[in-house]
Amino acid sequence: MFNRNAGIILLIALAAGLGLLAAQQVFAPKPPANAPATEAITLYPQPRELPDFNLAQSDGTRLIPGELKGHWTLVFLGFTFCPDVCPTTLAALAGAQNQWEALPDSLRPRVLFISVDPDRDSATRLGEYVHGFH
Repeated sequence: MFNRNAGIILLIALAAGLGLLAAQQVFAPKPPANAPATEAITLYPQPRELPDFNLAQSDGTRLIPGELKGHWTLVFLGFTFCPDVCPTTLAALAGAQNQWEALPDSLRPRVLFISVDPDRDSATRLGEYVHGFH
């Protein structure tokens, strides 16, 4: 009923899996003992005031500073003709937004894409581009 060759293959697969797990534990980079808990962010004791701005949104309305109050907003600067970094980053942000869907609306971060190439990036083009990601 149980083939000897199947048993050998299962044993080899199990040994390979355990070897990979052990190698990950041994060779994984470990943070220094005195490293801070976070290295990529700085938390300010008080929210910083935003200077006045007036940005056009892809639906033709204007974005004003008051709309950003009361929730986290991730701002990404890019352009629609960007060949690699912009689509890769927007895809990663779309994945993060999918994970945030379980969060209450008041805690869910919003993503704001701002074009650094307004001459080529019309509001319509920007809308089509960003809606392709999320």
